[in-house]
Amino acid sequence: MKKISLNIVMAILGVSSAFGQTTAPEVTTWVRNTTGATGYGGLPSNVQVVQYSSSQVYVSCSCIPGYNIGPWTANPNLPTNQNLVHKISRNPTQNTGAAIYTGLGSIGLWSNGVVIFNPKDGYFWNNTASTFSQGVTTTGWNRNAKYYEGISFDACLGHPAPNGAYHNHVNPTCLYSTSNTAVHSPIIGYAFDGYPVYGAYAYTGTNGTGAIKRMTPSYQLAAATGSVLTGANGATPASSSTASTTRLSGPPVNSTYPLGSMCEDYIYIPGSGDLDDHNGRFCITPEYPVAPMPTL
Repeated sequence: MKKISLNIVMAILGVSSAFGQTTAPEVTTWVRNTTGATGYGGLPSNVQVVQYSSSQVYVSCSCIPGYNIGPWTANPNLPTNQNLVHKISRNPTQNTGAAIYTGLGSIGLWSNGVVIFNPKDGYFWNNTASTFSQGVTTTGWNRNAKYYEGISFDACLGHPAPNGAYHNHVNPTCLYSTSNTAVHSPIIGYAFDGYPVYGAYAYTGTNGTGAIKRMTPSYQLAAATGSVLTGANGATPASSSTASTTRLSGPPVNSTYPLGSMCEDYIYIPGSGDLDDHNGRFCITPEYPVAPMPTL
C-alpha cells in the first residue's frame, strides 16, 4: 500500500547523537514565521513556535502556508487557522512488527506547518470496508484522492478539508523547488513517526555516494507492467495491450473507474524502483550523515 504518493521520498535513517543537539534538523528545518507574516485570509502563516526537549520537538503552526493558495474548484471548504501543536520524536525507532495503518487525516507535517494527508480520499468503492494487514490493504478498494479530488487542488496541489485544514495528498510543489535536479532535495517535512520526508532527488547509493538521481517508487500501475501479477485483493491485471484487465471483487475497469482511480491499482514490485513498500528508503542524506540502518 502506498503511504505517501508522488514525488516525495521518506528517508528513514539511523539514530545519531545529532538528535540531542539544538542544531539538529528536526529543530531547524521548519519555516518559522518571526515577523508576524500572514497568509490566506490574513491568518498567521507557516510555523509560529518550535520548542524542544532532549526527546521531543513541539511545532506550533496554523496550517496556513506563506505562499498564495486557492481557488478550489468544486470544493466549498475554506482554510482556517488550525492552531496545531505537533509532537515529533527526536529518537525515531524502526517498527519491526506489523505495519501500522495510517488512517485518514493528518499523517505528518510539511516544514511550513501544513499537514500531510495520505493518498486516499476517504471513500471506498461500493462502500466496501478496508482491512489492513502486514502493510497491504487486503479487502476494499480505496479511491485515489488525486483522481477523484484533483479538480479541487489549487496550483500548489493542496485544498482545505471540511474542518478547514489546508493539506496536500501529493507533492507540495510550492514548498520547494522541484526543478532543482542537480542537488540532493531538502527535508520538506516530518511524518508522525519522527522520520523526515524529503523531496524526490537523492544520492544514487544509500551510503551517500553516487550521482544525484530522482528516486522512483516500486509501485507500478497494474496494466502498465506488461505481465500478469497478483496484487491487493487478489487482482490479476493483464498487460496494457489487453482490454480485459479486471479487478477481482472490485469495480470494473472502464471510463468510470479507469486504472489508477483506486489506490490498490498500484502493485508493489520489489526492486523495480528505489523505494520500498512504504515508499521509503534507509539511506545517508546531507542532514543525517550517519550509517543507515539495514534496508527493510
